[in-house]
Amino acid sequence: TGGGTSICDHESNNRAGFGPVIASSFKRLALQGMPSAASLAFAGGTFTVLVTKTDHYGQTIRTDSSSLMQAKTSLAGARSLDASVQLLGTTIAAMLAGTASFNVAVKPSFFLVNASSETTSLLRAANVYFEGTDVEVAGQMLSDIYEIS
Repeated sequence: TGGGTSICDHESNNRAGFGPVIASSFKRLALQGMPSAASLAFAGGTFTVLVTKTDHYGQTIRTDSSSLMQAKTSLAGARSLDASVQLLGTTIAAMLAGTASFNVAVKPSFFLVNASSETTSLLRAANVYFEGTDVEVAGQMLSDIYEIS
């Protein structure tokens, strides 16, 4: 590149001096909309998560409109089912141009009830992750595990 310009002109629909930049193979799942300190979610409230299939360069792999993704609960930060937490809403979604959209709510089964302050709280945080099979290469796709407290 010269003069501080990027190899790929993102503003003009993926064009570079030598032709379109082609996505490499799957590298990771990028998530948008997961609850955080800046964007809180509460048990029972819905939130929308976009799960995007990206390559080594962080580009969306738009050729995938076939892979299925599933939202799952995680027990103690491991990829094993937490039977005390249910996910409600869209828990299975197909990729469309490399992105799957989920609208989910977390329904925990166990609460700590404080009668004097008339409040409830979770005994433990709920953990969620997303997984699916990449139909283009028949490989597994896994997101990081996210805590929803």
